[in-house]
Amino acid sequence: LLRYGPPLQAEAITDGPNHLYRFALLSWHVQHGDFYPRWFSDLHYGFGAPVLNFYAPLSYYILLGLRLLTPSFPTAFLLGFVLSIAVGIWGMYYWANEQFASPVAGLTAAAAYSLTPYTYFSIMDRAAYPEMWGLALAPWLFCLTLRLVRHPSHGTRIALTVLYGSLILTHNLSALLFTPILLVYSVVSWLQNKEKTAWHPLMWLSISLVHAVCITAFFLLPFLLESQYVQLQRTSVYSYAASFGAAKDLFSPPIPFDPRHVINPRPTSVPWPQLALALAAAATATVWRKNRAVLPNIIIHGLFAALLIFMNLRTSLPLWNILPIANLIQFPFRLLGPAMLLMAWMAGAFIAQLS
Repeated sequence: LLRYGPPLQAEAITDGPNHLYRFALLSWHVQHGDFYPRWFSDLHYGFGAPVLNFYAPLSYYILLGLRLLTPSFPTAFLLGFVLSIAVGIWGMYYWANEQFASPVAGLTAAAAYSLTPYTYFSIMDRAAYPEMWGLALAPWLFCLTLRLVRHPSHGTRIALTVLYGSLILTHNLSALLFTPILLVYSVVSWLQNKEKTAWHPLMWLSISLVHAVCITAFFLLPFLLESQYVQLQRTSVYSYAASFGAAKDLFSPPIPFDPRHVINPRPTSVPWPQLALALAAAATATVWRKNRAVLPNIIIHGLFAALLIFMNLRTSLPLWNILPIANLIQFPFRLLGPAMLLMAWMAGAFIAQLS
């Protein structure tokens, strides 16, 4: 990123120019006193577009803050990617360290989360800027959930509410994908907590999530009530049915990427080191009796990760056809993001067991 600049190729699947234009127009509206413009007046050749009625706004406001450091819109856009990577790395480190009380496990999980083909694919090929922020906030959300379950406090509840609301306002699809995993993780972590006090942590967790949804209603209500008028659910060339990958590509070795090329092979693959460490975590947790405390979470995370990876294959089409949000997800490879988070946690679990 620092060498070649922000990803702005005008390919059909690359969103970089769209995000840059929206950022520039948001800056113009804010400078003219319109601090939350639901209608971007100059998009689409001057016809305008209701961007913030249907697209989560917070990642663009982060760019407004970064622009205080530079007058250049592309440079601020680049720094947005850099900052999202850093936030994701630190979040994964703190989550694994909180879970296993092992800095080495935290470093391993952070490396496993950031050094994946999906990260580079999302940045350099797709320029999926808001999704990168969704992936960056997710480990912090799991870390706060673990803290709330283990040591409930008023401050943790507030932080969890703010963070979950921020995830919704950053990339609502990421919030939708991570929420079922988060709920299962919280229940399993609560059952494992030796100091649990009745069901109060789960109650406060539920209240925090509901509170966050209520706070973000100014965005969610227009999105839910008016999306039928903009054909978000329509079937197109970008539908899930046309976007499945082959098993040989899903488990392919690393693919070189050259930012100077207009078109590169898309490395939507599962990284081998993370896969090996995740399988090793499951194997050692079943063999070493003293480490069986983490076995339920390892099993749950492993099953979720396997399902998310399987959903990238055409064999999973019957499941997609009955999934209510299938058309909203649009691309099966988007499920690799949550899968990489779970595999990174399992990589940290294996290192924690070794120590």
